[in-house]
Amino acid sequence: MTRYRLPDGRTFWTHEDFYLASCDHCGWVGSTEKCGTDVNTDAGDSNVYCPKCHASGADVGKIAATAVEMPMRTREEQIENLVEIMEDYRLLHTKEADDGQIGYPLIDALTFEGGTVDIGKEECGELAAELYDKVIAQFIHEAERRAEQHVRVEISKRDTWFYMVGDPESGHADMADMLCEKKPFEIVETSEAADIRIFFAYQDEDGEIHEFSTLEEAELAVNKAIDAARELGGCASIRIL
Repeated sequence: MTRYRLPDGRTFWTHEDFYLASCDHCGWVGSTEKCGTDVNTDAGDSNVYCPKCHASGADVGKIAATAVEMPMRTREEQIENLVEIMEDYRLLHTKEADDGQIGYPLIDALTFEGGTVDIGKEECGELAAELYDKVIAQFIHEAERRAEQHVRVEISKRDTWFYMVGDPESGHADMADMLCEKKPFEIVETSEAADIRIFFAYQDEDGEIHEFSTLEEAELAVNKAIDAARELGGCASIRIL
């Protein structure tokens, strides 16, 4: 995951392969994982849509452009930070002999009598590693899992929008409405904006939609359907894009 911080102090996280986006229209800020997109293979680019107001241009929003990418801390770095906190921590109910108002240092409490402060520091390191591996790391994993679930829920709530690849003006909320403009068995490369899915689809003579992950699979299915229609005495035509 990548962490971003805005000048106003707000922090945002994005999963791998995604980045921070923002909408100049409504002010939304978040990961591009939540955005819809249509892919324009001819132009070599795509439009990224705000998940809140559906305005385009979320990938070049002015707010996101002000964010600073914060480096992720490694396990060792986080354990080192815990050790620093422990070294400065003083026990609440144990006071130093010469000052009843100050708590006894934890690092001294972890050092056996006659030992050097390095012993207490080593104990702090072992305790910090134990806390990180058995507690903190699980919290991080759970937070990432919940964030991923949240993104999936948000995506499922959005209306799906279909486009013919290379034709951004062909958008339809219903794929059948988009394909009805084509001839039966005409294969169309299609983009589903809600989950950034590219596939190949055609509509048969009965209006049923058929989807395939590759053009080869779609062509094979179309040829079989054409042969079956001809055997039944039907008349069908095919034009591969």
